[in-house]
Amino acid sequence: MSNDNGPAAPRPQVKTPDFRYDANGTEFPTRHKLPKIEGAPEGAAWFWGKDDFNGRLNLLTDARVLAASKEIKSGKVIPLNLPLDVPKIPSFGREEFKHEIKVLHPSIAYDDLYHLNTQSGTQWDGMRHFAHIATGTFYND
Repeated sequence: MSNDNGPAAPRPQVKTPDFRYDANGTEFPTRHKLPKIEGAPEGAAWFWGKDDFNGRLNLLTDARVLAASKEIKSGKVIPLNLPLDVPKIPSFGREEFKHEIKVLHPSIAYDDLYHLNTQSGTQWDGMRHFAHIATGTFYND
């Protein structure tokens, strides 16, 4: 990988700790008490293991979902998503959403074609979207 300034500097090797937190646990360290992880940025909460790519989603366990389901009182659904075309003009020069209908057979069959930037509106990306700036390190990189 290179840029206009020549080859990119090698990224530090992150050595994840030999432990994992219990995803069903109720106590986790505060930001200031996170264990130091060799090669990771200071304060990184990258303690799920070297092969993990879920991060905090590890906390969405069957037990937690079951417990949360017991809190339902009305069954009312409140969507938190945005329409695919919001914002109409994405920030930072990102591409606008485009929707096309492709005719497969007139009056019988059609396909929807979508072109969207996953950084517009609701986030659809993973944890490798934006690096820790000072080190150029991504989660579990």
